[in-house]
Amino acid sequence: MKRTIQFILLILPLLQGCGVTARLNERVPPPRRIAVLPMAGEAAAKDRALIRSMLGQSLLVRNVSVVENAYVDRVLSEEGWMTDPGRFDPFLIPPAEVCRALGVEGIIIGTGFETEDREYFLYFRRGLQGRLMWWSGEGRLYWEADHCATRSGGVLIGSDQIITTISEHVENGTSLAFVEVVEEYLDEVLATLPEFDPEGLPRPVPPAITGIEVERIEEAAGEEGKRIRVTAKATAGSLVTFDLIPGPKNIPTIEVDPGRYTGIYARLPGDGVQADSKVRVRARSPDGRETVQEAGRNR
Repeated sequence: MKRTIQFILLILPLLQGCGVTARLNERVPPPRRIAVLPMAGEAAAKDRALIRSMLGQSLLVRNVSVVENAYVDRVLSEEGWMTDPGRFDPFLIPPAEVCRALGVEGIIIGTGFETEDREYFLYFRRGLQGRLMWWSGEGRLYWEADHCATRSGGVLIGSDQIITTISEHVENGTSLAFVEVVEEYLDEVLATLPEFDPEGLPRPVPPAITGIEVERIEEAAGEEGKRIRVTAKATAGSLVTFDLIPGPKNIPTIEVDPGRYTGIYARLPGDGVQADSKVRVRARSPDGRETVQEAGRNR
């Protein structure tokens, strides 16, 4: 038992977490409509994607308007700032220009994210560390925070027994455990932010669809309708897709001019598309509001 206690005393410093180091620039007005950019660091791409998603959701409940990640990634790609979300380097982008392109008041970037999953005899430790930076639309740093959150298992009780919860690592899987660590990290980091008044929150507005044109392109004799071109007029800056009913769904379009979107579908054998297939257009705003309309009638 003496050796066990000595071992526990030895590893306790290793199982300790570190506190939050945060700085708030009160001279910068708080950006209330923001975008969360892809996280960077040595953590696995799927882990960084989870951190990004959970951060956005956590900010929403704190009365901050967050545009959708899909819209952010599309704009970053179109502007040449990102080719692969898994290899995104936030230090190579100009915050003010990114804010203007996204139509937001601020952006949050994350750097240096690393994860830890270790076992010490009858104890385990799972950790997450990284740095968050919140930039304003003028390119000024509003808030930044460094933190490492940890969760450890293994309990010493008075009957000279050690009850360990290492089995949870196997039974529940690392994904659930990692979600808990991310949640703890975000709760502690975001607690350093001031409370935001919900009255000052911008109200999302659903996009408008004002017109749909469908053209079945004839490429050669007997091949009428091999390609289907859909042109829609909708609120500029939306994410516009269309469905063929029956047939494929979520076919992308390109915003060829502000508020004008075009997409082409090339028919494939067995795709289910018929000569009288209906066309349904979906326009999604950066805030996640969606408008749906079928060619020839509203829905």
